[in-house]
Amino acid sequence: MAATTVRAAGTLVSAVISVAVVLLVATPALHLPIDVLHIGWPLLLVACVCGVVATLSLGVTVVVLLLGARDSHGHGEIIAQTLYIVSGAILPIAVLPGPLAAPCSAPMRLGCSPSSATGRCCSGCCSPPR
Repeated sequence: MAATTVRAAGTLVSAVISVAVVLLVATPALHLPIDVLHIGWPLLLVACVCGVVATLSLGVTVVVLLLGARDSHGHGEIIAQTLYIVSGAILPIAVLPGPLAAPCSAPMRLGCSPSSATGRCCSGCCSPPR
């Protein structure tokens, strides 16, 4: 148990250092408009809690699936590859075939609202207003 805790703490420290380096080095170098005073902190907190809950529930689901399978060789890789495809981390969702692209891009279309000036949203997923 102690070895697992030490490994997890090491991973957490590594992730925090990576985020700090990106924020402290990349933000000024790339002229990113990040202003700490104009962040919606309550919304950020809600989003972080939702992300942690979603990640934990996905992990519990995968564990239950793997424990329930008799021959569980390769199931973890299948789940990981599915998540890579659905998230668009490896291939853009636009290059997926129609039956796969529609459900994968639906969550992105939900949060997309056209700007009043151009009639299109920044990612181009919204149709122009009629």
